Amino acid sequence: MTLGSSAAGSHAPIRAWLLARVRVNLVSAGVLALGLLVVHEVLLPSAGARGAGEAAYLQLMTCMQCLFLVACALAASALWPRAAHVVAGLGLAVPPLFYLDSLVRLHVGRSLASALALLGEAYLEGNQRLLEDAGIDPRAVLTVLAALVALVAVGVWLDPRLAPRSALQLRSARARLLLVWLVTTVALVAVEAGAARTVQAGTWTRLCRSVPQLLGAFGPPTQASGSVRASLRPLPPDADVEAAIERLVMPAEPPPGDVYFFVIESLRHDALDPATTPSLSALARESVTFDEALSGGNATQLGWYALFAGASALHWDPDRSVAHPGAVALRVARLRGWRVEGLWSVNAQYMGMDQLIFGDRHEAADDVFVLPHDPRGMPALDASVMAELTRRVATPHPPTVYVVSLESTHQPYVWSDDFDPPVRPYADPNHYAWIQLDAASRQAVVNRYRDAVAYVDGMVGRFVQGLRDAGTFERATLVVVGDHGEEFWEHGLVGHGNEPCDVQMNVTLLVKPARALGAAGAWPSRVPLVSTADVWPTLLDAAGVLGDTRAVFDGQSFLRGTPRGFVMTVGGRNGAQLRPARFVLQDGQDRLELELTDPDHPFREQDLRLLASSGSRDPVTDSLTPSERLARLRERFGPTLDRSFVVRW
Repeated sequence: MTLGSSAAGSHAPIRAWLLARVRVNLVSAGVLALGLLVVHEVLLPSAGARGAGEAAYLQLMTCMQCLFLVACALAASALWPRAAHVVAGLGLAVPPLFYLDSLVRLHVGRSLASALALLGEAYLEGNQRLLEDAGIDPRAVLTVLAALVALVAVGVWLDPRLAPRSALQLRSARARLLLVWLVTTVALVAVEAGAARTVQAGTWTRLCRSVPQLLGAFGPPTQASGSVRASLRPLPPDADVEAAIERLVMPAEPPPGDVYFFVIESLRHDALDPATTPSLSALARESVTFDEALSGGNATQLGWYALFAGASALHWDPDRSVAHPGAVALRVARLRGWRVEGLWSVNAQYMGMDQLIFGDRHEAADDVFVLPHDPRGMPALDASVMAELTRRVATPHPPTVYVVSLESTHQPYVWSDDFDPPVRPYADPNHYAWIQLDAASRQAVVNRYRDAVAYVDGMVGRFVQGLRDAGTFERATLVVVGDHGEEFWEHGLVGHGNEPCDVQMNVTLLVKPARALGAAGAWPSRVPLVSTADVWPTLLDAAGVLGDTRAVFDGQSFLRGTPRGFVMTVGGRNGAQLRPARFVLQDGQDRLELELTDPDHPFREQDLRLLASSGSRDPVTDSLTPSERLARLRERFGPTLDRSFVVRW
C-alpha cells in the first residue's frame, strides 16, 4: 500500500503537467492552416500529376503536410504555454516563407534552408563579394529574413487582441495536443511512404522542386543503383604542361589574322533564329555548324574553365592555392605569335576567373580591359566593351586574339533603354522574384530572354558589319559560343547551375574560320557532336601548330575527321563556391549521369555513383542488376572514364 501510493505520487507531477489545460486561439490556428493550404494549392499544379490517382494522392499529401505544421505549432504551445501567441505569428510568416522556399527551389534547385546554409558559410569565410558577383545581394536576403521575423512579431502582438473572449479560444489538455501532433506525424509518414506505389518518379521530382517537402524521404526512387570506386586523376604539374607546350612545333609564318572569341552568357543551343537574331543567324550560314555542342559545365566558371584551361571542369577548384600561369589555350596562342587581349563587361575577378584564364599576374594576356561599375547596368557595360573592341580593331595592330565577354543575356535578361525588343509580350525585369505557373507567364520570361539575345545580336552584328566594311572579315576568325545553356522549366527548373541537363549544357557554337585557316585544314561543313573544349585545339591545329596537343588539352581538333566519342560535361552543385559533383557522358544518343560521393575531395578514392541514363542506342537501363550495370558501364564508357579517373573496376 505504501509502495503503491509512493509510485502514484511520483507520477502525479507528470500526469498533472499532461492534463493541464492550455489555451489555443482558433483564429490563429485557422489563419496558419488556411495560409499553408493556399500556398500549397497554388504550387501544386506545377508538379504535373498524371491521372486522377496521382492528383488525388498529391492533394491528400498536401493536406496532411498542412495539418502536420499546424499540429507542430499547437504542440509547441502545449510544451511552452507562453509561446501560444507564436501560432499567430507563424500564421503570418510561414506561408510567405514557404513561397520563398519554392522560389529558391525553382531557381537554385535546392531548399531555402540549404541555400541559407551556403550564404552563412560564405559570410563566415568573408565571401560577401562572391555573393554579390553571383547575383545574390546579402542585404536583400537579410531584409527578407527581417521581414519574416517582423511578421512573427506582428502575429504575436495581434494574437491576444484577435480573441479576447473564450468564443474564439479553446482550452485543451497538453496530452491531447501532443497526441494530435503524434497522430498527424504518423499519418504523414504513412501517406508519404505510399508515394513509391502511387506517384511516378518524374512527378515526384517535379513536386519536390516546386512544393516544399517536410519529409520527402519516402518518394519513388529516381536514381539508378550501382557504383564503382574511383578517384579523379590529378592534373599534371605545370612544369610538365609547360614542357609539353614547348614540344609543340610552331610554324615560321605569322599567325593567320585576328581571332574574335565572343563568350556570351547563357546562350543556349536554340537561341538563334532569323527573326530575332538576324546577324548571328547570317553568320551561322558562313560558319561550321554543329548538331550538338556541349559546354564543359552548366555554370559560368565551369564553362569558361573547359573552354580555355585544357582540362575537365571537374578540376575547377574554388579554393585554389597554387600559382596559376593562365589558360593553356592562350599560352599556346601566344607562342604561335598572337597577341592576347581580354575585354570583359563583368568583374573579371568573379570566381578567380581572371587568374585562371589570364594568369595570376595576367601573364597569359597582353592586356585585360575591365570596365568599372556602370549605374546604367549590364547593357551599358556590354555596349562599352563592344565600343572599345571596335576602337582597338580600327587601329593598326599585330594579329590578336580578342577574348570578349558579354553578359546582358544573364538572368534577368536585360537591354538598353534605346533598344526596341522584337519579341512581345515580355516579362518584367523582376520576374525572377515570382513563380510563373501558367504557360503565358512562362512564355513571357522566355520572350524576355530572346529579346536580350536580340540585343546582343545587334551589337555583334554591327561589329561584324564593320569588319566587312573595312575589308577584314575574310581575314578574321570569329567564334561565338555560350558559356553554358539556360533552362526554362523543361525539367522543372529555371536558369542554370542547378542540374546537368541537356538545355543547361547544349550551347550555340559558331566557328567562322579566316580564309587562311580555311586553307590550312579541311573544315567540315557540319559536325555531329562537339565539346566547347574542342574549339581551341581546332583553331591551333588549323593555324599549323604541330605535335601532341592531347598532352595539354582534353579537347580534340575536329579537323582530323575522327568522330567525337563521348563528351564529358559537368554540372554545378547549386552553389557557386562549391566544387562540381555530377558529370554527364553523352554521345548524342545515349546519356549517362554519374556523381562523386565526396566532391570536395575528388582525388581521394570514393564511390562514383551511376545515377541515370537514357537514349536509343544500347542504353544502360535500370532493369539491369548492379553487377550487369557496372559491366555495361565499363564496356561502353571505360576508356573515357579511365582518362579522367583512376577506376578500380
